Amino acid sequence: MADSSELVTTALEFLARASSTSEVLTLNLTNLLILLVLKALIFGFGLFSVGGTARSADDSPSFSETDLQGGMCFMMHMAGDESKLNCIKKTACAEPTVAAQYATASKMMYKMFKLLK
Repeated sequence: MADSSELVTTALEFLARASSTSEVLTLNLTNLLILLVLKALIFGFGLFSVGGTARSADDSPSFSETDLQGGMCFMMHMAGDESKLNCIKKTACAEPTVAAQYATASKMMYKMFKLLK
């Protein structure tokens, strides 16, 4: 139950930041929208080109609470909120496999920023 309230608190803080007029945050939200569109296109291509073998509806949801909370904390940390590093650490301790994914994502983001600079 405590995890749900932490998730809600993190989600509300994330939405509050999304309503600001920061150009950096607007750019990040634009990139997020582009990524969601690309993911939908890739999913659609995979659905129609491979013969329609999608996941069953009986499976567990695609994202766990840990995934959502860790992902929101990661995006806010990448946007410049240094206080979210503790949230990322907490999420990494909860699920070590997710921690490996965050490490890979941060390396990719670092390489991207390095290329753009």
